[in-house]
Amino acid sequence: NELNQECIRYISDDSICSSSSPLNSQIYYQNITLLSSPSSDIKIPITIQTLTCYNLIGQQVSCDIEDPPEPYFDDVKMSCDNIVLIVDYTIFHNTSQGLLSAHVNIITGSVTIGPVVQSFSVEFKFVGVVDNVTNNIVKRSGNPGYIDGQPVIAGVLTGDRIEVEVNSGRWLSLLKPNTMGECSNQREVVNFKDKIHTSCILRVPMLEIMSGCSTLGKI
Repeated sequence: NELNQECIRYISDDSICSSSSPLNSQIYYQNITLLSSPSSDIKIPITIQTLTCYNLIGQQVSCDIEDPPEPYFDDVKMSCDNIVLIVDYTIFHNTSQGLLSAHVNIITGSVTIGPVVQSFSVEFKFVGVVDNVTNNIVKRSGNPGYIDGQPVIAGVLTGDRIEVEVNSGRWLSLLKPNTMGECSNQREVVNFKDKIHTSCILRVPMLEIMSGCSTLGKI
């Protein structure tokens, strides 16, 4: 799910162009902590990932992400510099663990006295777990509930959590025949509300039958 909002602020003098105002980039991530879940005491900080700065004529200028410049009023140009124009949050989560991490991308610029538009967005991204690596990201098939035609999410129960792979082909799926009608390594993904029927020929070697068909249970 995504949330997008815009608002207009009016800069009339130097009083609003200060470090304590909503124009200051630092107030959107410093000293802000998220809770992993309502019942958890695990704290998730918001880290700044990118900081892009522009001057009064729209040219990109260098700025220190470790020490973002604060807003200030230029009496000569009659402009408010280093003000926040765009704030984009991305929050990563896992259905069994809650929030995992969060970062923000910020764009600042300079404007003359008058109205200025600020844009804000929040995007939630589901984090798939593959071999305990949580930086592989996939979108969910709807929230809340499934979206028609989207893959049915399935995973492996490990302890008290479900590990979901990034590749949707490893979610709920059925055997798929090749051009000869034999069962192949390809699988048909099960999508929400899509009725499907598959059948294929599975050739089982005698050695597999004699060994108790253990391999068949893994197909």
